[in-house]
Amino acid sequence: MSSLKSRRFCFVSLLCVLFSFPVYATTYSGHATVEIVSNIVVSELTALSFEGIQPQSGKVTISPSGGRTTVNSAHNGGLATHAARFVATGTPSAGVGISFANGSRDGTGDAMDINNFTHDAGVTPAFDSTGGLDFHVGADVNLNKDQQSASYSGTYVITINYQ
Repeated sequence: MSSLKSRRFCFVSLLCVLFSFPVYATTYSGHATVEIVSNIVVSELTALSFEGIQPQSGKVTISPSGGRTTVNSAHNGGLATHAARFVATGTPSAGVGISFANGSRDGTGDAMDINNFTHDAGVTPAFDSTGGLDFHVGADVNLNKDQQSASYSGTYVITINYQ
């Protein structure tokens, strides 16, 4: 039996030698790129204005083009309303995303929510070839039931990020 064991060992050893491949290690240098973009600077040239609303519940919408619509008897008394206008500067031709955080208008009466912001910078906003972006913003103001007559003011947050 020992010769059978010896033959098996030789056969297994021969298979290991025939079917084993040397393993070699290798290295490769990867490549990386870095682009430094300009800081984005935003300025508001014109504030969003909902003027002359009669004190009823409902909603007034200002579009980015400045158009006004009303819902549920919230009527505008004919005074000027207008969209906000912003200018931003950044890296020329770079794409950006524009987003908003809801705001409110506070005054003597109950605060009114401002939401559903829209802009006219396009579906894929980008800085122009000189690094400029000029756009308008519209939104909804939601009146409370029997909103008190008063002057209201407030803020909202606009965020512009490189995409």
